Amino acid sequence: MVQVALVAPASVSRGQTCPTTYQPVCGSNGRTYRNICIARREGARSVRQGACSQAQSRRQACNCSNSRSPVCDTEGNTHQNRCFLQCRNKRLAYNGQCRSSAGCSCPEMYSPVCDTQGQTHVSECKMKCQRRSIAHSGPCASSYGCGCPAQFQPVCDTQGNNHPSRCALQCARARFAYDGSCLRFGSR
Repeated sequence: MVQVALVAPASVSRGQTCPTTYQPVCGSNGRTYRNICIARREGARSVRQGACSQAQSRRQACNCSNSRSPVCDTEGNTHQNRCFLQCRNKRLAYNGQCRSSAGCSCPEMYSPVCDTQGQTHVSECKMKCQRRSIAHSGPCASSYGCGCPAQFQPVCDTQGNNHPSRCALQCARARFAYDGSCLRFGSR
């Protein structure tokens, strides 16, 4: 297999707007970026065409053992062990493989609810897909204390996390990557 190294203009600045076209590249840090412009804007030094493999991402992005002790994060993604979960700044939902939420389909709407573990979900339906119980309607107190309006215009941050709006992204002190829900690479 031939791997092609890509070179993008070095003049991409941190605040520059990049196109949203999906032409994935793999950074030397093991992270998949939507396109080369976004990779350069986020400081990736060298990239190659195509998405990073899951094994590549694990090796390069985290210094974790390969021991298999699966854990499930609050977004329904399974991680090889707790170290990988923490390395990716995810919150633990429970030990073990994630239970599949296949077939769980929800309308794209913003009607936030808070679950009994203090996690805000964009809707009750999405919360139930994660097999959680509702504590109350509305966001959890610590989720969006910035007073963001109740709107659903999803954005993705540079860490691959979804936010219901740019306001919520800024409140979480995350860096904007692109409009729309985050694309997920690899399998659950």
